[in-house]
Order: sequence, then C-alpha cells, then structure tokens
Amino acid sequence: MPAAEAVGLSCDYFLPQYSMNNRSTADCVSRSATVVRMSEQPAAMSRWALVAALLSALTACAPSAQGPTSHAPSPPSAVEGANSAGVLQPGDMIQLKIDRAPELSGEIQVDPSGRATFPQIGAVTVGNLSSDSLQQQLGARYREYLRGATVTLTTTRRIDVAGAVQKPALYAVDPRMTVADVLTLAGGITPDAKVDAVHVVRDGRKVATSLSARTRIADSPVRSGDQLIVPTRSWVSLHGPAILGTILTTAAGVVVALISR
Repeated sequence: MPAAEAVGLSCDYFLPQYSMNNRSTADCVSRSATVVRMSEQPAAMSRWALVAALLSALTACAPSAQGPTSHAPSPPSAVEGANSAGVLQPGDMIQLKIDRAPELSGEIQVDPSGRATFPQIGAVTVGNLSSDSLQQQLGARYREYLRGATVTLTTTRRIDVAGAVQKPALYAVDPRMTVADVLTLAGGITPDAKVDAVHVVRDGRKVATSLSARTRIADSPVRSGDQLIVPTRSWVSLHGPAILGTILTTAAGVVVALISR
C-alpha cells in the first residue's frame, strides 16, 4: 500500500471513534498543531522526526481503553432518597372524580404539611400514602354519603423541565413516567443535549442523585416544584472531532509529501 494511503487510513480509523474529555482533546490539538509547525521547517527537522510527531498526535487522539461514551439508557439503579412506591408528596396534584357527584370532583393540591382538603370530608393526611391506598380510603369515606359511589384518583407532579429540551416548561407528570417520557413530553432533547448528565435542582441547589433514562419519577427523589435539567455539551465536545480531523489530515498530508521526496 502506498505511504499516502497508509497514513490516510490511520487518520480515517481514528477520527470516527472520538470519545474524549476536554483535556485529551486539548492535548490532541496541541500535538497536531506542533506537527504542522514542524512540517513548515523541513530543513531543521528530519522526515522521520516528523513521522514520530504525527504518531504522537494520533496516539493523543486515539480512543481511550474505556471506549466511546454511550448515551444509551442505562439499566435502572437504586436511587438515594427515592420515594418508596411512588407515595404522595407536598405539591403533588390529586385529580378526584366521583361518578355520582361530579360537583364534588376536582383537583386538590397536597399542602406543605402533607395534607389535602377534600369536599365534604375535609383535611386528610395523604403524605407518604400511595395513590391506590388513598383511593381506597376516600372511596370508603365518600360511600358513607353517597351509596355505591365510585371514586377514582389520578396524581401528578409539577416538574419544571429546563435546559437542552425543545419545549422547556412546567409539566404535570404522571409519577409512573420515566425520565425519558418526561423529556419526550417536553418535545424531546436538542442536538447539543448531554443526556447522560440529567440532574435535579431543588430550591436552587443540585440534588445528589443518579438518574437514567429508564428511571421512573416515582422511584426517584424528584418532587413537585423541582427542576429537571438537561445540560448542554461543551463546544469542544460538539466541534472537536471536525477540528481535529482537519488538523490531522493536513499534518498527515505534509508528512507524506516529505517522505515521498
């Protein structure tokens, strides 16, 4: 194989596999730029020294042993501070529906003390109750007034979805939804989204947790009023491969031309 093809092949092999942090990217750019500067001074530098410099640049740009970073959803994992079985929390909304008394139906919010006030029944402590448990309790209470009445409940959490999503806004989220479902509700992610670093902010502070795309909201520490933020990738992460590709291709061409003399 001609030298030009061999060097070109090495560049093409490395470039599509970039998975580098900012430090390794900067190192690769620095070494590649050095090759270009050296190639402009052939009288002061031997051809083989240029080849060695090029190989050093390629090594800096090669993927690490850990392999490329994947943005695929990771398996569900235990989450510190998760809400057991999706229990009700302050700020959650309860949609009450009574088939025989539509005038009593409506939306009730859980107050900061974990209580909710229902028509005719009054205040009920609902914090740390599951939706199913509360529905059974309310059904029994309302049937004392309305014989044979059927009571159904739907609960939602008010979550502010922000960052690199198409439609950032406050959403009423079913706790059974996953993080991926919530991002879809917000119109999906933008091209520069860093989906493996989604995090939760509460009262201006980042909540220590680990979320994957498959994590259910009910199994996470996400509460009503929290922000679910999708950060953006850095400029280097977005444009580094294209820049490095240009630098390495130029350096390789210069070195091949010198070797071929």
